[in-house]
Amino acid sequence: MKHFVKCFPSKLIAGLVLSASMALTTSVSANDAGNWYIQGSAGLTTLENVEADRTTSAGATLTTVPFEADFKHGHMASAGLGYNLTDTWSVEVEYAHRSNDLDRYYNKTNNSVLSSNGYMKSNSFMVNGIYTFDVDFPVKPVVGFGFGVGHAEIEIVETSGTKDDDDYSYAGQLIVGADWEVTSNIDLFARANYFQIRDLDLEPRYYTTAGSFNLAETTTDKENYSSASISIGLRYEF
Repeated sequence: MKHFVKCFPSKLIAGLVLSASMALTTSVSANDAGNWYIQGSAGLTTLENVEADRTTSAGATLTTVPFEADFKHGHMASAGLGYNLTDTWSVEVEYAHRSNDLDRYYNKTNNSVLSSNGYMKSNSFMVNGIYTFDVDFPVKPVVGFGFGVGHAEIEIVETSGTKDDDDYSYAGQLIVGADWEVTSNIDLFARANYFQIRDLDLEPRYYTTAGSFNLAETTTDKENYSSASISIGLRYEF
């Protein structure tokens, strides 16, 4: 999964470059300028692994071990409101939710698994710029980009306690896809997105006390939430 997520951005960028070159030779109308639209979509998402240092303190003794959290394939959904600025350019505001269950939280030194119970999820509000190519074919290729703000939350459940944390930061995404005009007002569309929330400060932790034994566990790292997703959706143009 990690290999797929790392390869995904390069393929996405290559698609953007190819589509941009097509734009130079395309001049036929693709959208109705001046029209508003609403849309919604749902699909599957992958999440890049989260690496961190796990520090355990018992009394005056501190122990730090490299750990990693791997996640299963998850789901995503989005809703948006957009406006056709020209026949080819549109701008839209988008809300999206992504969620992935924990596959394993493990010690990278000896591969011992501490937990397979937890999740990581995000919510984002983005402003996207979308370019739709008008080709002599019912399916129109689409490229785009977006900037906004994202919120990520992580929870890991261990036998000795549950730790969680969340943070907000700036976000960005790259978009490729295709639109199919079902009627004069309704479009069916498919999208592939590479999405990131940058520089999250996540410090999930828990504390436990048993008699004279005190343990404080903290996982700390400056992380990026990096997700690749595919989705299908429906758009209604007013």
